[in-house]
Amino acid sequence: MTLTINQLILANAPAIPGLRFRLFAGESDLQANVDLNNACYKADMEEYVDTMEQARHWLAHLDDKHNPYTDMIVAEIDGVPGMVAKGMVSWMSNDEGEWLTMVHGWVHPEWRHKGIGRAMQGWLEQRGRALLIGRAPAGATCIFQTWSGDHVASKIGLLKANGYTATRFTGMMVRPLDEPIPDLALPAGLEVRPSTKADLRTLFEAFNEAFRDHWGHREWTESDFQGWYDDPELDTALYQVAWDIASNQVAGGVLTYVSPKQNAALGQKRGWTDPIAVRRPWRKQGVAKALIARSLRDLKAHGMTEAALGVDTQNPNGAYKLYESMGFRMYRSGTVWRKDM
Repeated sequence: MTLTINQLILANAPAIPGLRFRLFAGESDLQANVDLNNACYKADMEEYVDTMEQARHWLAHLDDKHNPYTDMIVAEIDGVPGMVAKGMVSWMSNDEGEWLTMVHGWVHPEWRHKGIGRAMQGWLEQRGRALLIGRAPAGATCIFQTWSGDHVASKIGLLKANGYTATRFTGMMVRPLDEPIPDLALPAGLEVRPSTKADLRTLFEAFNEAFRDHWGHREWTESDFQGWYDDPELDTALYQVAWDIASNQVAGGVLTYVSPKQNAALGQKRGWTDPIAVRRPWRKQGVAKALIARSLRDLKAHGMTEAALGVDTQNPNGAYKLYESMGFRMYRSGTVWRKDM
């Protein structure tokens, strides 16, 4: 076989006839990328459906930390349509001074347990180390990081075999909307105003500030803002944002949204009360609870039957207990895994 310029040779590749590895090729790979994502989501019971619209949005909003053209590996097998596996690495540095390579891999459910994921893991870690050379200062703490749902045994087994340890615990929480929703008032001096795209810059800066004391936070960038601003599913109609009347500042918000395409594909009527943030001067005053209650009532009025959100169960501000007090219950748990370089 004649090797093309972007083909990769992996020394520990399994002896599967016709198996080959290469780098990401761009637009021509997007449909196969979407198809592989959706096959994995379905097999792993991750309630999400990828679309070409979202894939094109992702490709149009890359930055220096995310470069699939050099940092994404694709596995194919002669005679098998599409991708059988893929992996990608990116890098970041957080507020704690840690330098991280984020490692993510997907193997089609029909091709798992055959050594493909193990072979890609070695390439991803090698590439991840290279990303931090010349970026991380001498003596910096450098870490590989990834995430897995706690029910995906095959991925957890691969991570443990490669020296990763469970570091942080997350979850998805769900609340039925046919249960009573409390009517909670905002503190005096705050009001909720309708949000438009013109407010997004102010909201972006307020949420970035509010999340600075969260584990693993990094400063959000202009690229992050543009990716949010240009999201094809962006809809601010359900946002619940509390403004301080005297100072005209954002006190907190729940960026409530519904994804009609996801709900149609999954046969759900689910809305999301996520992300949730309250800035420090307005914490411990019931702002989050009041805004969540407003969000729940709004979602119910729009025909949703349940609300969902993501949570860091070790959040230092007691987010998990707050959400429980509002009727949310753990639906699916996950774990952040890390490995020192």
